Amino acid sequence: MKKIYAGSGYLYLTESVAAGDTPRVFATEADAVAYYNARGNPPGIWLGSGLDGLDLKMGDKVAEEQMRFLFGEGMRPDAQRVMDSYVAANTHRVRKPGDAERIVEEAVRAARLGRAFPKYQQGTLDYTERFNRQVDKILIEQGREPTPAELREARKVAAQKSKQAVAGYDLVFAPVKSASMLWALHDSQAVRAQVKWAHDAAVAEALKYLEEHAAFTRVGAGGPAQVDTRGLVAVSFDHFDNRNGEPHLHTHLAVANRVQAAGDGKWRTIDGRPLHFITVTAGAVYDSAFRAELRKRLGVEWRMRTDTKASKEPVWEVAGVKDEWIKSFASRREGIIERYNELATDYRTAHGRTPDKATERQLARTANLDTRNVKGTAKSLGELNAVWRDQFTDRFGADALEGFQKVVGKPRSTSTPVSGLDLPALAEEVTARVSEYRATWNRWNIDAATHRTLAERGIILTDHAQRTALVGQITNTALGESISLEAPAVVPEPAVLRRKDGVSVFTPHGATRYTSEQILNAENDLVQAATIPGVIDAVPTDRAKAALNDFEQRENRNLDAGQRKLVESFATDTRQTVAGIGPAGTGKTTAMRALAHVVEADGRRLVPLASSGAAAAVLAAELGLPAENVHKFVHEHIKGKRAPDLYQDAPVPAAFEQFRIRPGDVVLVDEAGMTGTLNLDRLRQITDHHGAALRLLGDHYQFSAVESGGALRLIAAETPTVVLDEVHRFHDPAEAEASLSLREGDNASIDFYAANGRLHAGDTDNLRERVYQAWLSDTRDGKVSLMIAGTNNEVTALSARAREDLVRSGNVASDGVSLYDGNRAGTGDLIVTRTPRRDLACQGGQFVKNGGTWLVESRYGDDALAVRNTDHGGRLVLPAAYVAESVELAYAVTGHRSQGRTVDTTHTLIDPDLCGREGVYVPATRGRDANHLYFTVEVPEDQPLTPEREQSEAQAAFVRVLDRDDAEHSATETLRDNLARAGTIADLAEKLAYTEELRTARRHDNAPADDGVLNLAPWIAAAPTGDDPKPDSLAGYCSALADAIADRARELAQAAVTERPHWMAYLGEEPTDPTAKEMWHERVAIICAATDHTSHDQNNPWEWTPKTPDERRNLDIASAAAHQAHDLTTGARTPDQIPYPETEVHQQQQTRQSQQQDGYDHYGTASIYAPMQPGIQDPTGPRPA
Repeated sequence: MKKIYAGSGYLYLTESVAAGDTPRVFATEADAVAYYNARGNPPGIWLGSGLDGLDLKMGDKVAEEQMRFLFGEGMRPDAQRVMDSYVAANTHRVRKPGDAERIVEEAVRAARLGRAFPKYQQGTLDYTERFNRQVDKILIEQGREPTPAELREARKVAAQKSKQAVAGYDLVFAPVKSASMLWALHDSQAVRAQVKWAHDAAVAEALKYLEEHAAFTRVGAGGPAQVDTRGLVAVSFDHFDNRNGEPHLHTHLAVANRVQAAGDGKWRTIDGRPLHFITVTAGAVYDSAFRAELRKRLGVEWRMRTDTKASKEPVWEVAGVKDEWIKSFASRREGIIERYNELATDYRTAHGRTPDKATERQLARTANLDTRNVKGTAKSLGELNAVWRDQFTDRFGADALEGFQKVVGKPRSTSTPVSGLDLPALAEEVTARVSEYRATWNRWNIDAATHRTLAERGIILTDHAQRTALVGQITNTALGESISLEAPAVVPEPAVLRRKDGVSVFTPHGATRYTSEQILNAENDLVQAATIPGVIDAVPTDRAKAALNDFEQRENRNLDAGQRKLVESFATDTRQTVAGIGPAGTGKTTAMRALAHVVEADGRRLVPLASSGAAAAVLAAELGLPAENVHKFVHEHIKGKRAPDLYQDAPVPAAFEQFRIRPGDVVLVDEAGMTGTLNLDRLRQITDHHGAALRLLGDHYQFSAVESGGALRLIAAETPTVVLDEVHRFHDPAEAEASLSLREGDNASIDFYAANGRLHAGDTDNLRERVYQAWLSDTRDGKVSLMIAGTNNEVTALSARAREDLVRSGNVASDGVSLYDGNRAGTGDLIVTRTPRRDLACQGGQFVKNGGTWLVESRYGDDALAVRNTDHGGRLVLPAAYVAESVELAYAVTGHRSQGRTVDTTHTLIDPDLCGREGVYVPATRGRDANHLYFTVEVPEDQPLTPEREQSEAQAAFVRVLDRDDAEHSATETLRDNLARAGTIADLAEKLAYTEELRTARRHDNAPADDGVLNLAPWIAAAPTGDDPKPDSLAGYCSALADAIADRARELAQAAVTERPHWMAYLGEEPTDPTAKEMWHERVAIICAATDHTSHDQNNPWEWTPKTPDERRNLDIASAAAHQAHDLTTGARTPDQIPYPETEVHQQQQTRQSQQQDGYDHYGTASIYAPMQPGIQDPTGPRPA
C-alpha cells in the first residue's frame, strides 16, 4: 500500500487510461471487442459503499475531473455541479462588493468533503539548519546550553519529513504469475475474460473485507475515539502489464481518504491505523477468492510452488503451468537491467560521473525500448496478447503454448464439504501456526493464517458467503482460545461510547493483541529457569578461574573484565538457564572459545548451537567443535527417528552422537535472539531433562528471530545477566563508542558517522550504483567487503549489477542457468544456497546448508551446477531442480544474513521508510575499517543534491531510522505494558477530555467538535459531573473518570512520600502545620500527576522534553508545584501567599510573553522555569514574586 498525496499525486493512475468510452463490464459481444481493441488501460470505475453519500453508483466510469476534485482537492467528485448550483441559487444575495466572492467561498465549502486538505509549508531549510534553529531556541529562551535529552529531541524534530496532505491510499491486487500468463496467452478470448472476471470478483471481496474492518474515522481533539462510517469511497484501475512490458494483470484500488461518519454524517479522514495493519490480510482474502473463482469458472487446479513450501506464505500457482514458463518473462527484465547498466557505464566513461536522476530515467527508457520486441507505448489488450504469445512461442515453441489450453477444465461450482470439517482442530492448527512465528498477534494475523491453512488443506469454497462464514468461524474460535493481552478498562465505557461491534471507541478495531498459554508458559519457564539457583552441578569457581588463566596463557591474550565475567557466569552459575548479552564486536567468539576450554578442562562437553546451518558451520570452525543448528537439534530430540533413544540416553548410531545430552553438558546457543521462544523453551526442557546447562548468548538489539521472539530481551530484563561492554572489533576506538550509542538508539551517534564521511543519500538507482562501485573499489584493493541491502529485491539487483561487470571482464561465463532470485549463474559465479539438503554432501561429509556460499566451477547440460564451497573447499553437484528453487547469487546480502559476520568494510543500502534501528545497527557494525550507510531519499529532478544537502538528508534519515524500534516484544512484556498504561492519567484524561467534549456538543445539539479540549489537565480541576446521576450516562462516566484520576494521583503521591525518590529532596520534609501539610501533599500529587499525564517515569519527573505546548504547560505546573512545596518547607512563603500552581503558571506566562523582543515564541514548548535536573537542590531562574 502506498499513499496518494493531494494535488497531482493521483495522476499516475490516469496517465495510461484509454481515451473514449471503453467498457469495464461486458453487456454485449461488442463491449468485449471494444475492451480488447481499446489502446491503453481501461478507465477506472467507482467502488465502495461510501458512494451512497455522493450520488454515485458502483461500476460508474470515473472521469478525470472527478479524480481531480476528490483526490486532488478533497471535494465531491461532482463538485463543479454542486458549486454551480449553489452559486445559481444564491445569486440574489449579491448586493454589495464582496458578496459574490463570499458566495463562491460558500459554494466551495458546500462541495468540500469535510475540511480542506491541509496546506503544509514545504520548508526550505535542511536538517542541519533546522537542528541549529532548535538549539538556538533553547540558548536564547533558556539562556543555557541544551541538555543531552533536549539535543536528542532537537534532532528528532529537525529530522521530521515535510508533511504532505494524504488524499488516499493505493492498494494493488494481482493474481499469481501463472494466472496472469493464462489470461495473457490462452487462445480463447472467453477463457481470458473468465480469468479477468475471477480477478474482479476477488478484488470486490477484498474491498468488502476492507470495508468491514478498516472503514473507520477518528473524532475528538487528537482523535482519541474511533467511530463507524458508512463505507469506503474507492476507484479501481486495471493495468495489464508491468513496467517491463511483461503480462501482469493487476488492479490499483485507490481508496479516498474521506469517509462519512455513521453517527453525524460528517465527512472526515480515514483512521489509517487498521488500514495499514490489514493490507496483508486483504491480500490473503483476495488470493483465496481468486483461487475459488477460477476453479468455479474454469475448473483450474492449484499447486504449491515447491520453492515456497518452507515459507510462512507459500505461493499457489495454476497446476500445469511450469515454473520455467513462469520465469520466462523475467529474462526480459534481466535484458533491460543489462542494457541499462551498459548505457550507465558508457555515460560514466564519457562524463566522468554517475548520471543524475533525469539522465537515469532517460537511460532506463532507452534500455526499455532497446529490448522491446514491438516499439510504442499505448497498445490494446489484443495487441499485447499477440506480442506476449509471440515472445513465449519464440522461447518455448508452439507446443508449449498448447499447454495453456490443457490447464483449463470443466467449471466446478461444488465446494469442499464444510459439514465434515473439524473447526476446533482447524482453529488449533491456525493458532499453532501463528504462535510459531509470533509471540503476540491480532485478528488480522489469525485471518491471514486461516486462509493459508485452508489452502494447504486443499479446502476451496466456491461460494463467497460460505467461504466468508467458514473463515470467520475459524478465526473467532482461534481468538476465543487465545489469551487477550488487553488490560480491562478501569472505568467501563457506556453503550453510547461503543461502536456497532460492541467495542469501546477508545480501542481501535482489531488492535487487541493476543497470545497463547503455550507462549506465556514458555516465557515464564525460561525466566524461572534463569532465576532459580542450585539447579545444576556447575564447574567449581576455583577450577573455572584456573582454566581461564590457562586459556589466557595458551592464547597469549588477556580477556577483558566482561568476557571473563561472562565465561565464569556460564561455567559456574548453578541456574539451569543463563543469558549473556554481547553487543556487536565485544568479543563473543573469544569468550565462547574460553568457555569451551573451561568446560573441557572440567571434563565436561560444550554443545554449540546456532540459528542456521551456515552459522553452525562458522561456529564449529571458530570453536573447533561440532556444531548444529537449533531447529535440527530440537527436531531430533522431539520428532526424529532416534528421539526415544535420545530421551532415555540410550545408545545411538555414531551419526546421532552429537545430539546426545549428558548430565553436566553445557549447551550454548549463539545468536540466541534469532531463535524463537518456543524452540528456546524446548531446548530448556531437553537440557533440564538430561541435567545439562543451557546458556544463551546474543544481543536483543540486533535482528531477532523470524519466529516468535522477544525471549532473550525478557530474560535479560528479568534475571541476572552479564553484558559485555568493551568493543574490540573496530580499528577506530571512536567507532566502537559510537556503535554502543547507536545500539541504544541514541541519535547523538550520528555525529561520528557524519564526521567520518560514512553517510550518503540519494535516489535508489543512484545509490545502488554507488554502493556497487564502492564495494568494487574495496574488493579490488584486497579488502573483504559486503554489499548489504534491506530487501531481497535490492539484494537481487546489486548481485545482478556485480555479475554484469564480471561477465564483461571475462571472469564469469555470460550464459548461465536461471536461479530462484531471477538472476542467472554460470561458471565463475558466487552463489548462495537457501535450503538445507543433508542428502547433498561433499566427500568430507559437509552438506548443503542454508546460507552456504559456493563458487560455480562448471555447468552441466541439464542445468546442474558443479560447485566448490568457499569456506571448507568441499565439492559437489547441485541438481538443476535445486538450483532453480533454492539458489541465488551471493554478491550481496540482506542485513539479517550479515549478522554474525566480520569483514573489513560494508556498504549498506537503506530505505528509511522500511528500516528500524536494528536494520542500521547490524550492518554498521560488521566492518573493522569502515561502515558506510546509503539512505534512499526523494530527489526532485530540478533539485539535485549538493554535497552539503546530501549530508543533511542522510543525517535526517539516520535519525528517523534510529527512532523506530522494530524488535518484537515478548507476550509478557506486552501484557505488562498494557497493564501499566491502563489506569494512568494519560489514559484516563484522554477519555475524559473527549467525553466532556461530546457532552458539551450534545447540550448544544451539535456533533462532537474536532478540536478544543475542555479540560487539558483534569488532575488540576475536577471534571464537571452535570445533573444526570445515572451511572451509565456520560455524566456518570465523566464523574467516574475524574474520581479514578484523583485516586491515581493520590496513590502516586503516597508512593513518592513513602519511597522518597531523589527529586523529593528539593521538596523537603512535609510541614507540621496542618494547612501547609495539606497544601504540600497536594503539590506532590500535582507533580506525580503531571508526570503520569505525559507517560513518563515517576522517578525522573524533570528528565523529559515536552513535545507540545500542552506538555510544556503540564511540566510548568509541576515545576511551580515543586517551588511551592519547597517554599512551604523552608518557610519562604506561607500558605496564604501561595496561589494555585496553574494560576502561578498563567501569571508567569503573561510576564514572559510581554517581554518578547527577539521574535521567538517564549511559550510554545519552552519552559518558564529553569530545568530541574537530578541533584540540583535549588533550581535557579524565574521565581514567583
